[in-house]
Amino acid sequence: MKSLKTVQAIFKVLKVLATVAAVFCLVGAVILIVSIAVIALLEAGDSSEFIKKIVEWTGEDYRFNELLATLCAAFTVCISGGLLSLFTLRYFKRELADGTPFTERGAKELLYLGIKHIVTPAVAVLIIAIICACCGVDKTEIDYDFHGFSGVGMILLSFVFKYGAELENKLKERDADKV
Repeated sequence: MKSLKTVQAIFKVLKVLATVAAVFCLVGAVILIVSIAVIALLEAGDSSEFIKKIVEWTGEDYRFNELLATLCAAFTVCISGGLLSLFTLRYFKRELADGTPFTERGAKELLYLGIKHIVTPAVAVLIIAIICACCGVDKTEIDYDFHGFSGVGMILLSFVFKYGAELENKLKERDADKV
């Protein structure tokens, strides 16, 4: 039982980290959407010189399409990261409520979480490519890391947890037969 307490303590820490990541991603998404709106409004009006001066101050050339594509790509990364963090947070909350990772439901949910960790970044990369194409930009400054390895790890771990749940159920059945 000491090992289970250690696992639960680790999951509590991971739950807190998932919460922090979700908050940061969602705050970043809000800041980026406001930035996109401000840049678009300034560009539409006579204030584009103001934006050019700010961008030139950083030592870069001002290209509205590149700036817009980069901000939209960053927004996409923040939203997908926030979604993954919220999905992960939901898993940890349910696992901690169950008191053990070795449940059929928990294993199934971890399997789905692993699939989401593979699919969500792939969809985000596709959306970023579409944004770049629409803005006429070859590539943005944003590189999105692929979470496929963590997703595969979660899928493999879900099979271990499922096996543990099956063993636990067999032990309960065996103990029930003895009574």
